[in-house]
Amino acid sequence: MTVGCSRHSGTDPAPSACTDGTAGSRVAAIRAALRRAPAPVRLADGTRISDCLAGDADSGDLQNVGLMLLTLTQRLAGGKQDDRSLLELGYVVGAVHRGVTRSQVDGELERRIDQEITDAEARSPAFRRGERAGRANG
Repeated sequence: MTVGCSRHSGTDPAPSACTDGTAGSRVAAIRAALRRAPAPVRLADGTRISDCLAGDADSGDLQNVGLMLLTLTQRLAGGKQDDRSLLELGYVVGAVHRGVTRSQVDGELERRIDQEITDAEARSPAFRRGERAGRANG
């Protein structure tokens, strides 16, 4: 018997913290949780950002989760570019990479998220610190 992730067969839904409520309320919840970055960021029920991508691709939740994470990334990338916002942006990007790597999700969301980041943002020390933390704990 192989022990690995907690996936089941069939269509596992994404965690409810990633899908319940409006898209705006979910984005706001993640933005609030990101204040803890670079420490591990968890949603109210303990869900990691990367766990939002844990549902099966055909569960119906992935599109909503992807849109939420893309909206969050666009807001962070399009806002004030101080060290704090760059750290949070990096954390989200790292968490998405972690989620895609650990799930059965194809790389389209990852590619779209990466497109939102400018070269200058990706080279900043704050972004890189956040991305490392997101990949490790996101």
